[in-house]
Amino acid sequence: MTHPLSLNAFFNALFVEHPHTRVIKGQPDHASFPCEQGELLLPLTYTSAAGRHRYQGDILWRGSDGETVPTTFADAVYRIAQSVPEVSGERLDRFASRVSQSDAYVQRAEAHWQHRFADRWPQRFIESEQSLTGGHSMHPAPKSNEPLTPEQQEAYLPEFAQSFAIEWFAVAPGQWTGEGVNHDVLDTLQSLFVDSVGLTHAANLPQGWLPLPMHPLQAQAWRDSDDARALKNSVIDLALTSSGWLATSSSRAIYHPDHPWMLKVSLPVKLTNSVRLLTATEAKRGSLLSKMLNAAPGQTLQQRTPTTTFIEEPVWCTILSEQGEPLSLPLVSLRDNVFAHQADQDVHLLASINQPHGQSSQIGALIAQAAQHHQWTQHDAAHHWLASFLDHILYPLCLARSDYGILLLAHQQNILLRTAHGLPSAMMYRDCQGIWVTDPAPALFPDAFSEGLPSCYVPADKVDPYLSYYLIGNTLINTLSAISEATGVTEQRLWQVCRQAFATWRASHPVDSRLYDYLLDSPTLHWKRNFNTFLADHNEATLADPSQIYTDIDNPFYGDNALGSWVFKPVNLDRTVGLRSHLLDASYHLIDVMEHGQAKATFVLHQPDNETATLTTRYCNDESLWWSAVEHAFYQHQCQALHASDYPHALQSVVAPGTPLTLSQFKQHCPIWHQAQAPDNEGYQTADNGLTHPTRPEKPQGVFYRRYFYHLKRTLTLRPVAIDRDIACFHAWHNHPDIAPIWELEGSLAFHRQYLQKAHHDAHLIPVIGEFDGQPFGYFEIYWVAEDRLGPYYDVAAFDRGIHMLVGNPHFLGRQFFSTWAQSIIHYCFLAEPRTLNVMGEPNAANWRVVRISRGVGMKKQKEFDFPHKRAALLQCERNDFFAQYAQ
Repeated sequence: MTHPLSLNAFFNALFVEHPHTRVIKGQPDHASFPCEQGELLLPLTYTSAAGRHRYQGDILWRGSDGETVPTTFADAVYRIAQSVPEVSGERLDRFASRVSQSDAYVQRAEAHWQHRFADRWPQRFIESEQSLTGGHSMHPAPKSNEPLTPEQQEAYLPEFAQSFAIEWFAVAPGQWTGEGVNHDVLDTLQSLFVDSVGLTHAANLPQGWLPLPMHPLQAQAWRDSDDARALKNSVIDLALTSSGWLATSSSRAIYHPDHPWMLKVSLPVKLTNSVRLLTATEAKRGSLLSKMLNAAPGQTLQQRTPTTTFIEEPVWCTILSEQGEPLSLPLVSLRDNVFAHQADQDVHLLASINQPHGQSSQIGALIAQAAQHHQWTQHDAAHHWLASFLDHILYPLCLARSDYGILLLAHQQNILLRTAHGLPSAMMYRDCQGIWVTDPAPALFPDAFSEGLPSCYVPADKVDPYLSYYLIGNTLINTLSAISEATGVTEQRLWQVCRQAFATWRASHPVDSRLYDYLLDSPTLHWKRNFNTFLADHNEATLADPSQIYTDIDNPFYGDNALGSWVFKPVNLDRTVGLRSHLLDASYHLIDVMEHGQAKATFVLHQPDNETATLTTRYCNDESLWWSAVEHAFYQHQCQALHASDYPHALQSVVAPGTPLTLSQFKQHCPIWHQAQAPDNEGYQTADNGLTHPTRPEKPQGVFYRRYFYHLKRTLTLRPVAIDRDIACFHAWHNHPDIAPIWELEGSLAFHRQYLQKAHHDAHLIPVIGEFDGQPFGYFEIYWVAEDRLGPYYDVAAFDRGIHMLVGNPHFLGRQFFSTWAQSIIHYCFLAEPRTLNVMGEPNAANWRVVRISRGVGMKKQKEFDFPHKRAALLQCERNDFFAQYAQ
């Protein structure tokens, strides 16, 4: 009997590509596949709007005479292949044989998996890599692996979890080529060689020769090659092996738990659509990505995506032919083994958790775990899981394309995700040779493109349809369908979550919005025709024109043309909601609120001429959404005061009966923008400056202020510095010639790390990074004045705060940005501690521009005084004055 995974992959690949397939609704639904003189009918256990069906197992043939009879998978394969005019004879037989052999492998691999994981799900990186027993989920022969024998399959393919030994060769100086980014190729390979075989055996390596590792299949193919015979004096078989290597899901990338490198090798095997031989051109893409990630814009990308790890492939090498050309067969790339330095528990291959095993899938188990931990319903857990997946996995990939021109062709087999209590919390992306670049990458990374545009450069107006196949067609659609099947939440509901997320990202000022425009506005998406490619026996890796294997499919994003009218903004720091106003008549607006694509609240705003507006709640079970709707009324509709049908408890002692809520009151009491301050520690302490002050609360952890500003259509975030994440930009900013003379912190990376470590441990000071729409723009320090050097220079109150300010990103200079972020820092100080009466500053008195512009946010000059190192201007922002005149 054909394995369900083989049926799913074969018929789903066909269903998406064939123009006349359809679902016949019934009990159960049937998928229909037209053929010559009839159609195949397959009953479904799960019907997918995106064509990711699950098949019951029966196959029926309905002939032109209307009679329906059972048939076999082998018969169905022939009927389908015979429907293609150019496929007949030997090609048809070869196609059918490959499909059959793939299914036989799936049967054996899944039986091994079921025995190994009879009572638990895989939890470690390598276990998950070994669990993709069904292979490519949209392919007619998902585990095709010609020309391997069953013995070789069990020895070298991942599903059987067998370790094996790599083999070592020595290559004469001048007979090899390669590249290392921040690594010397020869030194790196020699170090790996010594670690692998030991010092005694390593002594067999001739002086100055390159030790080159090979996979056993690669080594055997090399020994049998004409090039090996021609280069027998320049390439020596050392007859040394090192054991303990394991295949990952791609088979040609191999892993050892004790070495700092994984190896990606040329494998003389046709896996699905292509023979897996590496080329120097492909290997150079890995080097290119490392160069970009090590440049300043690449470091900013990593700073903006702190839960993403780009697993680099910075070193590669191969043997040169007699003619001096790099050979593909012996090529090897070195990939960072991130699990040599961190735990691999709760790390999952996305393709593996999406794949069903019997009647269940691991993604369903993870969602159930999240539901239990957070006390959510299954449906709510599905929405939260998908939202976390979008934030931690899809958004970093989209950001790399939109703002940096880096296209990571991230199908689900290249994505590792880490989970916490069942929810996605981080991503590791691998296969750096599977990248393209487009604008603005050449301008952002001039050193990486010093030799001109590489072959993987694609013009920006051409690239998004191809990228969408990987991000959406392969990764997102498969994940979304797996969630739907596991939880019962419809795919349509889940697509609403996706539409809101992508619309939010499009609204957050990407450098290039064309990917988002294509996904949200195009009625179709590009799709790679895996079924047709395999049936036609193309080698995808060597096609002169890869566009010939693509077609268009319906775009599941398409349909909500009103997304542009929504305002997407944060609530309570870690949630994003959308609000939209409908004009009912001249003075009434309906305000809808959605979260995760679902309607969550509705309000009616009555705004008569020259009268105070009234907000009436029609439906709302979440107080935070009430505050968000009030914010919308004040800032989108420019209300100055507001009656409400019901006030939350926090306002009942603030707003007198019968009187409206004023904008000033709202700014002082709205709780959705900031992190509540930790409880007070009772008692007093004496600072080094001799002043007594209250014991301070714990410093905030994570984002402590996030707010959408309607006039800028941007979201501002304030968070404590994370040293490893932020050290690169802190170092660059403080060494900038315009900043160094003011802050006087010019210095080395080590000096700046030490400075931030000291600030981190200083109880009176919070070192802060400011971001607009996730893009870092400035460094700030918020401190308690009483224990600061400023304390003795004026009549300080116990809870006065002070601020130091630096803008390092030139894109966010200017008065409109300054007034927003400066007022926000002051606003946070007053919100976090109601007893804070003043926020102070002490810029250099000679810096008249800062003194003048600070007045516009309520920081008024009180006097000048002398610090030991400068003459300073004392600036003061008084609480009541701020909320009455300056708070935005």
